[in-house]
Amino acid sequence: MRLPKLSRGAKALRNGLIALALGLLLFAQWQFPPFTARGMCREVGRELLMTTPKPVFTRIQNSTWAADRQDAFVVARSGDSWVSFQYERTPMGLWQRNIGHMPLQVSQAPHVSVYGGTIYLIGLPEEPAAVDCAFTLTDTVIWRDEDGSRSEPEFGPSRDFTFSGYSVADGVWAFDYHDPALASWAEPDEGKQAGDLAMSWYRLLNRQDPNGYGTLHVQIPLTFTLSFADGQTSQLTLAVENYQLGYV
Repeated sequence: MRLPKLSRGAKALRNGLIALALGLLLFAQWQFPPFTARGMCREVGRELLMTTPKPVFTRIQNSTWAADRQDAFVVARSGDSWVSFQYERTPMGLWQRNIGHMPLQVSQAPHVSVYGGTIYLIGLPEEPAAVDCAFTLTDTVIWRDEDGSRSEPEFGPSRDFTFSGYSVADGVWAFDYHDPALASWAEPDEGKQAGDLAMSWYRLLNRQDPNGYGTLHVQIPLTFTLSFADGQTSQLTLAVENYQLGYV
């Protein structure tokens, strides 16, 4: 049975519908918000003009700052490059990249990301048997005058922290340094967790109003000690902002 021939107008309508369908398909592929970690990686890959990275580790949790939101932390790899980034799920259920709380990081060398009370060491070329992370937090105050000038830093007590890590994926280690469920703001400083001190110990005070202050942004060196199965050890030092450690 032969199908009836289409008129010129019907052919034009058919071709228009096909073109519209192809356009919607391309729009969905390139513009629609991602729904999975792979979709997030495709979006990040386009932004970085690189081959789409493949996710190697994903962590999703409820936001500690908004009850109706979720956050997603993703570590991905494209060739020799490692990428880490964060997305947030809006109340409408769509994922969008969170550019305010965690910067998009891409590097061929090991780097550090902080998410939800955990430090992540990303991009280790060799897989160690164990890794420890150590850092020091120091009570630091800088005074600001009316003219905007700032004093030299004044230092108070310091506390040393060491955390043992665990592997969450090939080349990725995690160090849990802060439990958001354990509220310690009311405790004396010696009882506070590292995440609390990373915020409360770095202060910018106004001489005219010492009760109103801001948080200093200071680079905190993290020393990672890598222990290998053959008994060899090595150290790696990277830095992270105290503000990132405190954003838990």
